[in-house]
Amino acid sequence: MVAGLGLLALPAAWREPLLDRLARRKVGTPSAGYARGLARMRAILPPALAGRDFEPFLVRWNRHRLGYELLVLRSALGRPPGIRTELRGAHRIHAALARGRGVLLWAMPFLYAPLVPALATWREGLATVALSRWTHGYSTTRVGSALLNRVRVRAENRFLRERVVIGRSHSPLVSLRRLLHELGYNRPVAILLASTADHLVATPFARGVLRLPVGPLRLARKADCPVLPVHCWREGERFVVEIDAPLPPLGRERDAPAVAAELARRLEARVRRVPDQFHWMHPLLGPEGGDAEHRAHGLGSKSSKRKEEGRGPPPSLPDDDERSQLSGFQISSTL
Repeated sequence: MVAGLGLLALPAAWREPLLDRLARRKVGTPSAGYARGLARMRAILPPALAGRDFEPFLVRWNRHRLGYELLVLRSALGRPPGIRTELRGAHRIHAALARGRGVLLWAMPFLYAPLVPALATWREGLATVALSRWTHGYSTTRVGSALLNRVRVRAENRFLRERVVIGRSHSPLVSLRRLLHELGYNRPVAILLASTADHLVATPFARGVLRLPVGPLRLARKADCPVLPVHCWREGERFVVEIDAPLPPLGRERDAPAVAAELARRLEARVRRVPDQFHWMHPLLGPEGGDAEHRAHGLGSKSSKRKEEGRGPPPSLPDDDERSQLSGFQISSTL
């Protein structure tokens, strides 16, 4: 944090070379945990990037990560964003809102999300209602959440209509009812991929597997609104936010794998353009056959865990059917 403040105080001509040096140092002296993450990343990356080009690729990847953190810090300090944004596909949001049932914007795990998509939609006059847990940000501890996470939350809140937070000891159902209320008032609601979902659907991605939560599709089905994937990357001095076409609606539960495969196909097409701007260490992304590792990191199905512990299924909305429309919609890292 202190280093970031020092970098922001420097002229851009001095700051950029320092960022490049920091990105290279991160590659040259990785911590034990970071080294494990790099091994998982290398197992997933396309062969062209996982081979001799891995280290140059990793330097660029770290450079984008550092650049994003500086954007967050600059916004948290209340400074003007200082970046150009281009919102592509805004007509899809307007078309969805014209139906009068709201729209669900599902931001994909690119390195410049969620701040840049929030900024781009805000500039378009489409400020979103965002869902997050109390752990959203840098830390999952109480002290870290109170001190560090506040920086990221403050940076993003400048460009949001409202933030709905799932508290430490609060049931997510209260927050999800609130989202249904906001969608009912024909407002755009923004979320990110969740690593704590009850129900995950695995689908091939690059050389690995992407596990996608079904909960957002169920919420959209209940609200009768479309789900629009959101992609974000940097092109030179400009940041592009693309609003993708609506995903196929989730008519039946057994349709979930097909919808997940369609989303993964679209996402991979964008990632091929800017592989160094994608979150390859995302908890929901892993090598093939990595189910055991995901369970070890707490990413298995919570429904199966409940069965193993002799507990019943998670509660459903009061006006819902017995299958629980919201099973799998616990989001830990959202806009």
